[in-house]
Amino acid sequence: MMNWSTVIDLANYIHTVDAAQLERCVEPRSRCVVGRAYYGSFCVVREFIRAVTHLPLDDARAHGDVRDEITALANDVRVHGRRVVIGGVSVYASRVCAKIGKNLYELHEKRKAADYEDPSMNEWDAQAALDLAMLINEQVARLRPLFGM
Repeated sequence: MMNWSTVIDLANYIHTVDAAQLERCVEPRSRCVVGRAYYGSFCVVREFIRAVTHLPLDDARAHGDVRDEITALANDVRVHGRRVVIGGVSVYASRVCAKIGKNLYELHEKRKAADYEDPSMNEWDAQAALDLAMLINEQVARLRPLFGM
């Protein structure tokens, strides 16, 4: 099985590759880093949600569904007609799920800007996306043992 956190590692590598070699490619490289940082984080969260809810999350709506599902775990609500219970798991886990949902949404907005909007992007934007991706990855790693993974 693919270790999706390695996509975040790849984004970090692209960001830190010898800047002198890619001086003329700062903006495309920054946009690429933002995209890979988001995709790696999305997949890490999607795999976590799949393991907890047993939902496939593999269609065109998956990006929104993953954010909805992680937020639903935080709120302990019905998702797709099925109750997702985190009973017995601490309030801490609920708060971490909420933070992951917020962070993934923010990173998704950065990815959309990188892919579809004209305003310039630079290495600061790339670093901010990487920082957020690494934070999401760490947050999911903290949740895994709380869910018996």
